[in-house]
Amino acid sequence: KTFNTRDWLGLDRLRKKGVEVVFITGENSPAVSARLAKLGYHSGFFGVQNKKDLLFRLSSEKKIPLDEVAYIGDDLNDLDCMREVGFALCPQDAALEVRNASHYIVRL
Repeated sequence: KTFNTRDWLGLDRLRKKGVEVVFITGENSPAVSARLAKLGYHSGFFGVQNKKDLLFRLSSEKKIPLDEVAYIGDDLNDLDCMREVGFALCPQDAALEVRNASHYIVRL
């Protein structure tokens, strides 16, 4: 598993501004868990099969309307969530369908 340090810099800047960052992934990878812990993120949702259900639950629990949520995705299993939030974005190497569903594409 490889990681781009630029991904984490942007997320860290958001966190320092008081934006809550939540990680939801379909993977259950020790590499991802270790990377998040190294960067100071001690919670995340791993091995999630239905991201949309979790997104709805978190939105309700935190009392944050979905139109105030930003979601970053890169693959087809992110599409349902991206279609529900106020701001959907993806990296430029995301799947074509994900790029088409995004409000913003992050250029590398």
